[in-house]
Formats: sequence, C-alpha cells, structure tokens
Amino acid sequence: MKRKIAAVFSALLLTACGNPAEDSVLDLTALNQTMQYSQVNQMLYEPGSYLGQTVQICGEYYKGNHEPIIRVLDEQACCAAEITIFPADESTFDGIENFSEITVKGVFGTFQSYGVDFCCLNQTERIYVSKTEG
Repeated sequence: MKRKIAAVFSALLLTACGNPAEDSVLDLTALNQTMQYSQVNQMLYEPGSYLGQTVQICGEYYKGNHEPIIRVLDEQACCAAEITIFPADESTFDGIENFSEITVKGVFGTFQSYGVDFCCLNQTERIYVSKTEG
C-alpha cells in the first residue's frame, strides 16, 4: 500500500514539473504602463527566464538606421525599456510611423551585435497600431 501511495505521489510530482504550454502567451497589455515597463525591464535583466516564451507587448514603435524596436515607457514617461523586434514577414511593419503606439506579439530571445547580447522578439506579428497625432 505504501508503495502504491509513493508511486502515485511521485507521478504527481513529475507531472507538475514541466514547461508551460507552448501556446501560452505572456500578455503584458493587460498591465498598466508602469507595471508593463517593470516587467519588460525584468525581462531585460534576466532574459534566461523568458527565452522562447511568446510575449505580447504594447509600446512605441521606432525604426532608425537599424532594426525596429518597441519602446515601453512607464506611466510618467521618464523611464523606457526597449526591445528589438524581428518581424515574421518583411512587410509586417511597413508604413508605420515612428512613435506610433503599437501592440506586437513575438517569441522572446536574444541576439548578439558587436559582441554584446541584446533582447529581442523574434517572429514578431503586428497586432494593433494607433497613429500618433502630429
């Protein structure tokens, strides 16, 4: 009897230790700006905890001379966290003006440039764009 209980208990422990479902999304859009900024900042400081996870983020779109980024600001707009976005399709971000509010979804990862690791969203899809007022 004790062996059966031990076996059942062991099986329960093993099934509880697993990776989250592959289709689960860390949706940061439900958070207020400061909490979203804080979560993104945490992801930048500890990227290993989030690698491979699908993330949905809302922020400002910006494309300079390099890859496009999404900039997440806090409530006061005094602090910003930026993540490079690599589109799933080359035309994903065509026609979007800089500083437009955008919601994107992609797979969190890292890339290296000039020997430095940077965080990014791979296979990024555009979910929503709101044009800035000029």
